[in-house]
Amino acid sequence: MDRILFPKKEAAVLLGISLRTLENLIARGALETRCIGRRRLIPCASLEKLAQRDVSVRGERNGQ
Repeated sequence: MDRILFPKKEAAVLLGISLRTLENLIARGALETRCIGRRRLIPCASLEKLAQRDVSVRGERNGQ
């Protein structure tokens, strides 16, 4: 079975972004997470959805 949830550090590596950028995406609601106990995990589907976006996240925030 393939993994369906990733810790923040691994998710950042998979996306090729910094942990700080990943945390900013989570804080703005641009990346969905799941809390299991005290851990915040990112579903694989959320990573794929973010990676397939046509528009940059910065452009979306500025209304472009």
